[in-house]
Amino acid sequence: MENTPKDRAKILIEELKILQGVINRMAQNSLECKKWTLALVVGVLSLKIEAISHLYGLCVLGVLLACFYLLDAYYLMQERLFREQYQWLIKNRLKTDERLFEVFPIHQTCQSTQFLSAMRSFSLFSYWVLGLCLVGYGLFLILFQ
Repeated sequence: MENTPKDRAKILIEELKILQGVINRMAQNSLECKKWTLALVVGVLSLKIEAISHLYGLCVLGVLLACFYLLDAYYLMQERLFREQYQWLIKNRLKTDERLFEVFPIHQTCQSTQFLSAMRSFSLFSYWVLGLCLVGYGLFLILFQ
């Protein structure tokens, strides 16, 4: 393939399709985390098993919520990184062949900062704080009843 503007435009379109597919998968994974969390919360809170104390069930639920929260934050971080690459492609692909068909997130060096930023995101924080409040309320009812 020659390096004409028309060829670069075709490459840009194909790369954007690939990246959009990756971004959609990250968003879908984040949604699945929320679905599974909702199912687990409803399941644990509705169980009336006498063999397992409610306190133990709520502690397990709290750990599961924390794990799903971290996983959801990871997916959000990855989605943001791929969106940055998407924007970079739109801005630079017609000018350069740098990072041709590269499907790796941008800025892989400072992931801990980006992960913390994703954890503090309003879209995540509000959902997960609600779940943790529900667990806290359940603990309060068990301990002070």
